[in-house]
Amino acid sequence: MRYMMALNTEFAFAEPEKYEEIVGVLRAYIAESMDTAGVVAQMEELLSGHRGLLHYFNMFLPWSYIRAHGPAGGNIH
Repeated sequence: MRYMMALNTEFAFAEPEKYEEIVGVLRAYIAESMDTAGVVAQMEELLSGHRGLLHYFNMFLPWSYIRAHGPAGGNIH
């Protein structure tokens, strides 16, 4: 819930189209209609420049994915 509030604060008014796209990606992930690698790739693109939000996204990723690929696909240092 905190993550959604952070996304809302960052994007809902300033970039509503991007906010809706992010929410759509998260819904697809929850519904399992998109694989983890696809979700990570889209979120990396959508959250480019928002390192904290991308890092926070890791809590949605399966531990096995993080262990194999690193946080958010390995692009966070």
